[in-house]
Amino acid sequence: MALSQPLKMEVLDHNDAFEELKEYDVVVGYESESNELCNMLRNAGVDYVEVNLGESERLKAEFMKHFNVSKLPVLIIKGSPVSGDPSDKIREYAEEREGDILRRIQSTVDPKRVTLFIKGSPENPKCGFTKTLMDILHSAGVTKDQIVYFDILSDEDVRRKLKEINSWPTFPQVYIGGRFIGGLDVVRKMSEKGELRREIQEII
Repeated sequence: MALSQPLKMEVLDHNDAFEELKEYDVVVGYESESNELCNMLRNAGVDYVEVNLGESERLKAEFMKHFNVSKLPVLIIKGSPVSGDPSDKIREYAEEREGDILRRIQSTVDPKRVTLFIKGSPENPKCGFTKTLMDILHSAGVTKDQIVYFDILSDEDVRRKLKEINSWPTFPQVYIGGRFIGGLDVVRKMSEKGELRREIQEII
């Protein structure tokens, strides 16, 4: 689901009015609270920030001058206004963003180590499942140097994408030698059967 963030008027109403917008990839400037652009972004699953320009003629004029637009509502993607039918641009942006998320996951997974997508870190787990997983891995002889991890609490996009690509709804998620194994229950069963230690020895 797309995250919509209404940006308060007072945030923009100062000399550096548009500096605040640079941290957002997708911005919708509008005069009425309900508009088709917001609906299209939500349907595409794109996060965006809203700027309500209907309460200040001065801010509206400055916004339109800054982005060189002649009418509202307007969609701004990476600092540039989208002209014409925005459907293609929204789809392209959504696809590009999904590709970036997938590449972040792929670059994290190490074919020579155990890769963990967990809550927190191996040294400071943020949930009981992560702590139990670390206990099992340590019992199997896995050392700190043999582990790569990603804290899913730091990135909701990665968290969502992992559930999708692995068809696995929960965390932790574990890769051994670049291959997705499963979650805590799978690792526990592998450990009980002696398979976990063998799998790890094969990649190290």
